[in-house]
Amino acid sequence: MFYQKEIWKDWRVYYKLFFGGLIGAVCLYGWISPLVNGITIPSNVEWSNEASQNFMKDKGDFTFNYFSFFTIQTNILVWVWLLAAGLFPKYEGKNKWLGYNMALAITVYISITFLIYNAMLLPAGQPTNAKGWFLTVIQHMVCPIAMIVYFLFMMPKNEITPNRQYWNKQVWKLYFYPILWGIFNMIRGEFRWQAGKAYPYQYFFLNVHKPFAGLPGAAWFVIAIIIIAGLVFGLATLYNTICYKLGQRKLQK
Repeated sequence: MFYQKEIWKDWRVYYKLFFGGLIGAVCLYGWISPLVNGITIPSNVEWSNEASQNFMKDKGDFTFNYFSFFTIQTNILVWVWLLAAGLFPKYEGKNKWLGYNMALAITVYISITFLIYNAMLLPAGQPTNAKGWFLTVIQHMVCPIAMIVYFLFMMPKNEITPNRQYWNKQVWKLYFYPILWGIFNMIRGEFRWQAGKAYPYQYFFLNVHKPFAGLPGAAWFVIAIIIIAGLVFGLATLYNTICYKLGQRKLQK
């Protein structure tokens, strides 16, 4: 348990608690600050002024939209996992929720957040103020890197298998969350689009109605599916390979 003295001698506990606390605080700040100080929307939006006004007045709709982002959900997964692993380190790498497969899945998801945002979304539109940049850096850069580094090089691991076994038994499970997230947000987006509401789709590649950079929205949607499917498999394979080889080196010493 977290109150045992010997636990606090391990510097990794402080790493997990620091980054877990930082990520959680930033997620909460990004949600609570607009509720307290007023919800704002950039001027260059793609919907009506009336839709913007309605969104800024509706704290429930803002909350629902905020927690629908893949970025926020994956940051929350990292936040919860790091805090739980920091407070209960004796279970890390052993039980289902703090074990290798769960940690690998979360690391893959947050890596997708890092790659998709920095490669596709950031070039398409940058934050317009210091607060936006602060949230962006923590949620899309610091959080992913902190989780990747911890998972690959610090986490105790007991369930590592060669890639062929991992592909057969585990990798397919990693597709459940992205598929469910995608189905939910496409249904949500279609209802909001037809109703003329603000933020119908969180990301341009989900909006099948609107072309972007010369390509139809439907084309971007197909491209996104292919890229994300490839990233799930590729990242899971890469991370499992690194962990397996590092584990083999330790056994040979």
